[in-house]
Amino acid sequence: KDGKILNYGCSNWKPYRIRQAMEYAKKHNIGGFVVNQMLWNAGVFGMDESKIEDKYVKMDSEMMDIHNEFNILAMPYSALANGFFAKLYLNEMEPQTVDMEELKLTSPYYTEKNLDLYEELKIIGEKYIASPSWAALGYLFNQNIETCSIISVNNLNQLKEAFEAVDIKYTF
Repeated sequence: KDGKILNYGCSNWKPYRIRQAMEYAKKHNIGGFVVNQMLWNAGVFGMDESKIEDKYVKMDSEMMDIHNEFNILAMPYSALANGFFAKLYLNEMEPQTVDMEELKLTSPYYTEKNLDLYEELKIIGEKYIASPSWAALGYLFNQNIETCSIISVNNLNQLKEAFEAVDIKYTF
């Protein structure tokens, strides 16, 4: 009422709840969510579900439809799959720098499907002069919805590469 909240969003809401909230807002002529945060990255569809908590809401086709219908900004968390593809790449470039046994045991992304995806990301990365991680980030920015990801980098070069990955229009 005081005008202090200009926009708001949700995080980890299931699609049906977002739809209910957005339809309520529309019916009552009030602003709905402008942003939604969910677990989403190139490897999310190949995850080992037994290694994650069921509280995480992942991007799926129903959620994508809601984003399109209501023009909600998607803000994925874990956009780089907890560094999974970067760790595989680093292990190839500098063996022994990554504890691969630990990665196999603990990472929900360490699956046959995501190992195959990593090989595809390397090919895409070679085509666009990018690492597999940045090709994976590019996946998020080449969707038919507006996307904004929060990522972490360790140095200026990684930040530069991330910006380049976002600007590339990939063909998968």
